[in-house]
Amino acid sequence: MNNGHGKTQCSDGKDNDGDGLIDFPADPGCTSLEDDSEDSQPAPQCNDGRDNDGDGKIDYPDDPGCFAPNQDDEKDNCPDGADCPQCGNGKDDDMNGLTDYPNDPGCTAASDTDEYTENPLACGANVMIKKLPPDGHVMGTLTSATSQLNSMMCGGPGAEDVYELRIMHPKVVVATTDMGATTADTVLYIRGAQCSMQSSELACNDDISTADHNSKVTYSIATPGTYYLVVDTKSSAGGSYDLNVQFLVGEGDPCQTGDDCGPGLVCRVPLGGSAKVCAKHVCQDGVDDDGDGKPDYPTDPGCASPTDDDETDDCPSGPNCPECGDGRDNDGDGHIDYPADTQCQAASSTSEACATHEIVPAITAAATMGDTTNAVDDFSLTCGGTGDPDLTYRIDVPALATLNVSATTTTGWFPTLALFDSTCGGTALACTTTIAQANVAAGTYYLTIDGEFSGEKGPFTLNVSGQIKIGQSCEGALAVAGALTCVPGSACAGTAGSRTCQPAACNDGIDNDHDGKIDYPNDPGCDSPSDNDEANPATLPVCSNMMDDDADGTTDWPNDYGCSSAAGTSEVFCSTEHDPTAKITTKVTTGTTTGKAADEVPTLCATSSTASDVAYGLQLPVPVASLTIDLAGSAYDTVLYVKDTQCGTELYCNDDSNSTLQSALTLSNLNAGGYAIIVDGYSTNNGAYTLTVHGTVDAGVACTSPLFSGGANAVLSCPTSCVSGVCH
Repeated sequence: MNNGHGKTQCSDGKDNDGDGLIDFPADPGCTSLEDDSEDSQPAPQCNDGRDNDGDGKIDYPDDPGCFAPNQDDEKDNCPDGADCPQCGNGKDDDMNGLTDYPNDPGCTAASDTDEYTENPLACGANVMIKKLPPDGHVMGTLTSATSQLNSMMCGGPGAEDVYELRIMHPKVVVATTDMGATTADTVLYIRGAQCSMQSSELACNDDISTADHNSKVTYSIATPGTYYLVVDTKSSAGGSYDLNVQFLVGEGDPCQTGDDCGPGLVCRVPLGGSAKVCAKHVCQDGVDDDGDGKPDYPTDPGCASPTDDDETDDCPSGPNCPECGDGRDNDGDGHIDYPADTQCQAASSTSEACATHEIVPAITAAATMGDTTNAVDDFSLTCGGTGDPDLTYRIDVPALATLNVSATTTTGWFPTLALFDSTCGGTALACTTTIAQANVAAGTYYLTIDGEFSGEKGPFTLNVSGQIKIGQSCEGALAVAGALTCVPGSACAGTAGSRTCQPAACNDGIDNDHDGKIDYPNDPGCDSPSDNDEANPATLPVCSNMMDDDADGTTDWPNDYGCSSAAGTSEVFCSTEHDPTAKITTKVTTGTTTGKAADEVPTLCATSSTASDVAYGLQLPVPVASLTIDLAGSAYDTVLYVKDTQCGTELYCNDDSNSTLQSALTLSNLNAGGYAIIVDGYSTNNGAYTLTVHGTVDAGVACTSPLFSGGANAVLSCPTSCVSGVCH
């Protein structure tokens, strides 16, 4: 009762119940200072007005150990213990700039385990937001109900389900409906906290491919917070979906290799950092990594794509600076570089001349992979490609003897190729499925790959090869990559920065090793015209050892036509032959295969042949620009092929020439040396034949061999005449 002085028993300074404890809060029988009895029933610790655990925080909702007012235990292990709830740990767990109860509106009490703010209306008043199960796998059905949301970038006018994504640390979110139970034509998209606004959309995907109407969206979320994943339908038809969501290692997390990071991230040391972390690619990280004032793709000339991990370039004046970043009006249209020149898709585009929707990269390797599936149709080629998507590439070459380009695919579509000059337009220099150009002038060319038939598109590999003419640079990117090589008989030589294709030691007309023998096929140290060392081996090869090794009465090159050259290791001509052989000495040779043995079997053509055959040796003393071998006028269905001198390797073959039953071969740029010519028959055919062999050499080549003699019946001839032993 009141003591008459306005004080209650729990505030009067007296031990009213004789328990040795006085007043609130010392006496547990006092529930407050206003309590007028020291014998009251004790209140629960979380509602008794006392700091029972001595942490400076009293009762629910202020003490993080109190999950309800009627809880009789205030103890907790805050702020650093593993069980300390988010709303009492002194940290801004949801990264919204506010920390703990009562400052963070996401906290209902200091014991709340989640600082995130629930917002059931985030995606609109009529949109129910669902929770993902812990394993990220959920199945659902979308009916034909009215659509509330629609992707800004991918559409989705049908019904939708929305799932809350709570991101505690940076993560890469990978969500897909490409699962067995999905029947709906789905659309997936991720939105930020302002889910109801289309402008909050961060990423979307409609179809995984033209053949797969399921969806897969991947997005790297660097800032913790609340996000929303929408499973939508492409139409009002609805259907079931089977959704799987993964949360993979995100930006800033430590790593050792790229396999440690989520999709779209690489393991690297960021600019200014000291340790490897998962980060966006250099050309999409928002940082000017090379310090040229131009960060990332498409503004940095060193960024070939957003996934490029090197911004380095030598712009504006370096030899490798792309046209769209070099500060010059390369195509003379009054507009300079990206983005002013609309034909530049990025500062790294190699051409201001090509009117294409995609960037024009330079081909710098023997094999270049690409995919036209999502490209735009920029060209209508005369050899196909109307209406099909296409891609264009730049090729920079020195003067070439040959340029070969082909395309291979693995998905069954048929590509066609067009080669344009430096204007990237007009009439194509070549338009076909396989390009083979001779005598290509030095300069810039553009290669377009398209579909040969309507609807043709897909992944491909471009294959580029060629031969660099003597005197031309062999230091370009394609030469360094091995796609372009010096013409046979030459080698890349000179000082760095000015290396060119120069005649090899075995093709330079000089007796480099002073043995009295000059070049291939005459020097025992020369394995081929391209051999750059004439030095003889310690033991001379069989075809130079001054001995008749095969006991046929002839010794060494060029006397023994079993020798492929002075470096040959066998004097035996065509060891598989049982019939006598002969050497070609005149343009026309006649004979018969009737009664001969069937020793040779062609492998490159007419492989069913079991007919009898004869073999001839042909020794070319000099390179031959064009060699024709034919069996016109023969009396049966022939097969003609060329092998090496030992008849071990077949080099060329022809069955029927120009729809006739006789065979013919026309060979270009044939090396000097020995060859075997085989006259055979189709199936079991045999009979009389007429073999004609004639070659033409280039001007400046020696014409001293007996093969240049015989007038109209000479095996070899000069372009116009042979004067003082040299062709003119």
